[in-house]
Amino acid sequence: MEKYRKLLGFDYDIQDLNVFQDALTHPSARTEGLRDYERLEFLGDRVLGLVVAEALYSTFDEQAEGFLAKRLSFLVSRQALMQVAESIGLGALLVLSPGEEKTGGREKRSNLANACEALIGALYVDGGLEAARQFVLMHWKELLAESPDTFTLDDAKSALQEFLQKKGLRTPTYTLLECSGEDHRPIFTVGVRVHDTQEYTVATASNKRLAEKQAAYDLLRQLQEEGL
Repeated sequence: MEKYRKLLGFDYDIQDLNVFQDALTHPSARTEGLRDYERLEFLGDRVLGLVVAEALYSTFDEQAEGFLAKRLSFLVSRQALMQVAESIGLGALLVLSPGEEKTGGREKRSNLANACEALIGALYVDGGLEAARQFVLMHWKELLAESPDTFTLDDAKSALQEFLQKKGLRTPTYTLLECSGEDHRPIFTVGVRVHDTQEYTVATASNKRLAEKQAAYDLLRQLQEEGL
């Protein structure tokens, strides 16, 4: 039970340990006596949206709906969830099948994001909205303070292209560098760059389109941090 308390990051008295075990169990490891995180993920998604919307509404009381909607879109995105999951070390506690473990399931962005939502759902089931709210406000604090121009993983490719156009730079080039893994579970490695002499920014995912989005996201983050 102590490992779950450390994961949450605040003093919380867990009532039902089983619900937290479910929240960290990947569908591949589901057994007759152990459920997985999918139902809690569904619930956690809605709870996260409510808590973040409430926080934005209270914090930015002079901003219009469009501003709030854009911030909300990012804060409940797969990318934001993955960042929080990585920051709290959630991957180390995932319950995976041997096959999922072998293919790097503890580092997969989708697994981390899904389990993070499920963890929020577990807190809501076990301790109500206040427990879930405390977790979200603690671990989303830095993300809530980010620039209103923050982009999501889903719009990363268009955001990268718009950014480069404003800077007078050429359209980015995406290249499939490798396709590995088993036939029923391929892994695509994609690189993106702006200049032919530039090193690729590389990302991997279960499909080519998602890998392109992730590569674009990482490159745009890098360019912004470098102050280009």
